[in-house]
Amino acid sequence: MNQPTGQVSVAEILEYVKSDYWIDKQAASKYLSLSVRTIEERQDEIPQSKVGRKILFKRSRLDAWVEGQANMKQLDLHRLADEAVAAVCGRRVS
Repeated sequence: MNQPTGQVSVAEILEYVKSDYWIDKQAASKYLSLSVRTIEERQDEIPQSKVGRKILFKRSRLDAWVEGQANMKQLDLHRLADEAVAAVCGRRVS
């Protein structure tokens, strides 16, 4: 049976919940397709928890962070488009 677009099955939700666990920096690097160095350089941006000296990442928080990054880029594109149109039309952007 086909599900309507945008619908998620209970089985998919349960599978996601089972896969949402804490991972270390190396696993986060692979999960995000970023180098460990990039994760270290952006440690103030990427959601993480510190347990003793170990830094851990929750997959659901990483997913939310990636979504936020995508949304920010989209907002930046809209702002750039507004500025370009304003420049061509000789207006100031508020």
